[in-house]
Amino acid sequence: MKYEELTHKVIGCAMKVHSTLGNGFQEVIYQRALAIEMKKQGLDYQREMEMTIFYEGIDIGTRRVDFFVENIIMVELKAVIPRYGNRGKSETGGKGSTGGRGTASVGGCTA
Repeated sequence: MKYEELTHKVIGCAMKVHSTLGNGFQEVIYQRALAIEMKKQGLDYQREMEMTIFYEGIDIGTRRVDFFVENIIMVELKAVIPRYGNRGKSETGGKGSTGGRGTASVGGCTA
Protein backbone atom coordinates (compact mmCIF):
# COMPACT_ATOMS: atom_id res chain seq x y z
CA MET A 1 0.00 0.00 0.00
CA LYS A 2 1.36 3.38 -1.02
CA TYR A 3 0.74 5.28 2.24
CA GLU A 4 0.62 2.34 4.64
CA GLU A 5 3.48 3.52 6.88
CA LEU A 6 2.09 7.04 7.22
CA THR A 7 -1.46 5.79 7.81
CA HIS A 8 -0.11 3.38 10.45
CA LYS A 9 1.59 6.27 12.27
CA VAL A 10 -1.56 8.41 12.24
CA ILE A 11 -3.73 5.56 13.52
CA GLY A 12 -1.11 4.80 16.18
CA CYS A 13 -1.35 8.40 17.38
CA ALA A 14 -5.14 8.13 17.50
CA MET A 15 -4.98 4.88 19.45
CA LYS A 16 -2.63 6.52 21.97
CA VAL A 17 -5.12 9.37 22.43
CA HIS A 18 -7.93 6.85 22.87
CA SER A 19 -6.09 4.75 25.41
CA THR A 20 -5.09 7.84 27.39
CA LEU A 21 -8.31 9.87 27.35
CA GLY A 22 -11.03 7.31 26.76
CA ASN A 23 -14.45 8.54 25.61
CA GLY A 24 -16.83 11.26 26.66
CA PHE A 25 -15.01 14.47 25.79
CA GLN A 26 -15.81 17.09 23.17
CA GLU A 27 -14.14 16.73 19.79
CA VAL A 28 -11.80 19.69 20.37
CA ILE A 29 -10.16 17.85 23.29
CA TYR A 30 -9.28 14.93 21.01
CA GLN A 31 -8.05 17.32 18.32
CA ARG A 32 -5.66 18.94 20.75
CA ALA A 33 -4.41 15.60 22.06
CA LEU A 34 -3.97 14.20 18.54
CA ALA A 35 -1.99 17.29 17.55
CA ILE A 36 0.36 16.63 20.49
CA GLU A 37 0.80 12.96 19.55
CA MET A 38 1.42 13.67 15.86
CA LYS A 39 3.99 16.33 16.77
CA LYS A 40 5.74 13.81 19.05
CA GLN A 41 5.88 11.38 16.10
CA GLY A 42 7.40 14.05 13.86
CA LEU A 43 4.36 14.24 11.56
CA ASP A 44 3.79 17.48 9.67
CA TYR A 45 0.14 18.56 9.62
CA GLN A 46 -2.21 21.47 9.14
CA ARG A 47 -5.31 21.86 11.30
CA GLU A 48 -8.74 22.98 10.14
CA MET A 49 -7.59 23.13 6.53
CA GLU A 50 -10.09 24.36 3.95
CA MET A 51 -10.10 22.19 0.81
CA THR A 52 -11.83 22.61 -2.55
CA ILE A 53 -13.94 19.65 -3.68
CA PHE A 54 -14.06 18.82 -7.38
CA TYR A 55 -16.47 16.59 -9.27
CA GLU A 56 -15.27 15.65 -12.76
CA GLY A 57 -12.96 18.63 -12.71
CA ILE A 58 -15.68 21.07 -11.63
CA ASP A 59 -15.40 22.96 -8.34
CA ILE A 60 -18.51 21.99 -6.35
CA GLY A 61 -17.65 23.48 -2.98
CA THR A 62 -15.29 23.40 -0.06
CA ARG A 63 -14.88 21.49 3.17
CA ARG A 64 -12.68 21.84 6.20
CA VAL A 65 -10.72 18.83 7.43
CA ASP A 66 -9.57 18.51 11.03
CA PHE A 67 -6.01 17.55 10.01
CA PHE A 68 -4.18 17.31 6.70
CA VAL A 69 -1.14 15.17 7.46
CA GLU A 70 2.06 15.35 5.39
CA ASN A 71 0.03 16.95 2.55
CA ILE A 72 -1.34 13.46 1.83
CA ILE A 73 -3.83 12.17 4.40
CA MET A 74 -7.00 13.88 5.60
CA VAL A 75 -8.00 13.06 9.16
CA GLU A 76 -11.50 13.79 10.41
CA LEU A 77 -12.30 13.27 14.10
CA LYS A 78 -15.71 12.43 15.49
CA ALA A 79 -16.17 12.32 19.24
CA VAL A 80 -18.67 9.84 20.63
CA ILE A 81 -20.28 10.75 23.91
CA PRO A 82 -22.05 7.69 25.32
CA ARG A 83 -25.53 8.03 26.77
CA TYR A 84 -24.60 5.94 29.76
CA GLY A 85 -21.24 4.83 30.98
CA ASN A 86 -17.93 6.15 32.09
CA ARG A 87 -16.85 9.62 31.09
CA GLY A 88 -13.22 9.73 30.11
CA LYS A 89 -12.87 7.25 27.22
CA SER A 90 -13.52 8.31 23.57
CA GLU A 91 -13.23 6.13 20.55
CA THR A 92 -10.22 6.98 18.47
CA GLY A 93 -8.78 4.48 16.13
CA GLY A 94 -10.09 3.16 12.91
CA LYS A 95 -9.17 2.44 9.41
CA GLY A 96 -7.28 4.32 6.78
CA SER A 97 -7.83 4.37 3.09
CA THR A 98 -5.79 6.09 0.45
CA GLY A 99 -6.16 7.00 -3.14
CA GLY A 100 -4.61 10.04 -4.74
CA ARG A 101 -4.66 12.06 -1.59
CA GLY A 102 -5.33 9.62 1.18
CA THR A 103 -8.01 9.76 3.80
CA ALA A 104 -7.55 8.20 7.19
CA SER A 105 -10.48 8.05 9.57
CA VAL A 106 -9.58 7.99 13.21
CA GLY A 107 -12.76 6.13 14.15
CA GLY A 108 -15.06 7.24 16.98
CA CYS A 109 -12.84 10.05 16.56
CA THR A 110 -12.85 9.09 12.63
CA ALA A 111 -9.39 8.73 10.59
